[in-house]
Amino acid sequence: MKKLLLFLFVSLRIWAEFIEYEEFYDFEEFSSIEPPVEEVVLEHPVDEERESNITQFLRSEMIAEQANKAALIDWVRSFSEREYQLLATDEGYFFVPPNETLDYPTHIHLLLSPHLQKGGTVVDYGAGSGIWTVALSDLVGREGKVVAFEPRLKHFIEMFWNLSLNHIHNAQLYCILLDEKEKTLDSLELENVALIRINADGKETDFLNGAARTIQEQKPVLIVRMLGGIPFGWADRFIRDEYQRRLKAIEALGYTTEQITSGEFLALPVSARTLSMNSE
Repeated sequence: MKKLLLFLFVSLRIWAEFIEYEEFYDFEEFSSIEPPVEEVVLEHPVDEERESNITQFLRSEMIAEQANKAALIDWVRSFSEREYQLLATDEGYFFVPPNETLDYPTHIHLLLSPHLQKGGTVVDYGAGSGIWTVALSDLVGREGKVVAFEPRLKHFIEMFWNLSLNHIHNAQLYCILLDEKEKTLDSLELENVALIRINADGKETDFLNGAARTIQEQKPVLIVRMLGGIPFGWADRFIRDEYQRRLKAIEALGYTTEQITSGEFLALPVSARTLSMNSE
């Protein structure tokens, strides 16, 4: 009965999204059905004389040069750790709002280590509070670089302090929204891009169009969260058809795709897939 009620709830939520919006990419983000990382709530000291203790360790150089950098530094400095719980996971420690959990897959290293080498550059677009960013930073090592984008200010602040909490020193953070025209990934002219993770709330096609040159020339591994994370397994035919259309567009770029979570897909360049299969 519980499974039936859950199925009906999700179905009604998906249907409500169709009624409210005309475009797929405007869908509200759905929660992942993947089990959360095993986590433990830790007690952490709060300095009674300061609004936040951790802000004394603010490293402004982690915020990339952008038009609103000065304002971002002020906002980051306003962070109050007493408003968060501190969670410990296999990937590190994270500030998480009360009554929330971490919902990213626990097998990031196992999944990506065969395809990433130390010293590469990875892009985390739609980085949220930085959970994936921390893992990607470890995979490319101190000699590598992580370029993370999170346009929502609250999540950007959380990402900044989660990376600081885990002693990340190879990240550059942007609080901007990329598109397919002016503010594109291609305009940054990044080099040695080994992986791009895309969490664009359904606008992954726009992002890919704005990253076309980077993808064509450097053939990075792609992780794409499709259609805002609508679970593929529970989707109706209409949504499944859109999934297939977008996957075929990625495959046309010279990639193979496979599903890794309920709404995320791993795309490997055909050459990388061949090498991976030969190594096995």
